[in-house]
Amino acid sequence: RTPTWFTVLVSVLCLAAIALWVQEDIIIHSPFDLLQRDVLKIVFENAESFAIVAAVILYFKSAPDRKAQKHYNAWQIIDAAAAAKLSTSYARFQALQDLHQDGVPLRALESPGANLNRIQLPEANLAEANLQGADLREACLQRATLSKAVLRGANLQNANLRGADLQGADLYKASLALANLSGTNLCGANLVEVNLTNANFSGANVEFARFGNNAGLSEEMQANLQQRGAIFTVDS
Repeated sequence: RTPTWFTVLVSVLCLAAIALWVQEDIIIHSPFDLLQRDVLKIVFENAESFAIVAAVILYFKSAPDRKAQKHYNAWQIIDAAAAAKLSTSYARFQALQDLHQDGVPLRALESPGANLNRIQLPEANLAEANLQGADLREACLQRATLSKAVLRGANLQNANLRGADLQGADLYKASLALANLSGTNLCGANLVEVNLTNANFSGANVEFARFGNNAGLSEEMQANLQQRGAIFTVDS
């Protein structure tokens, strides 16, 4: 919170004082002694070092502003791709991963129909995100928060959703074929007409989750899910 100019000034003055202190032939009795020719010579000889120190301080002091600008630019890319209804945008793909790596929540993200094939967003906060019709094949969403997310018609084939929170998520007509749903919280989720071919539900919480007309769901698995509190209905 200290003003940058003050930090630089104090640092340069401290360095100047040290540079004069190590000179055995320089004695300072009063502020006027700083105007001595030898004193000024020493100061100018060390001007380059002072400038380097000032530049380093300025760099680190402006780091938060640079990060904020980086995040602002990333959100601009994401919003622009959504507004243009682009399905494929490498810039958006990279912007999402960069924001996540910087610990920025992606809550309420608007990216319907986005091509996010193989995106890496483990433990991301995507609560209430709109990813309707998105391509999330082989995406890493392990332990991600997707509660109340809209994933209607999304392709999550072979996605890693292990330990993810999908409580109340809308997955109507999505594809979860070969998806890893072990330990996933699907409480109250809409899984009607979802393709569940070879999906892994081991340890998943399916209490009050709604199923119906699901492709790839064996009678044995259906019975198992019902025993664990799942609701089977033909209504969407």
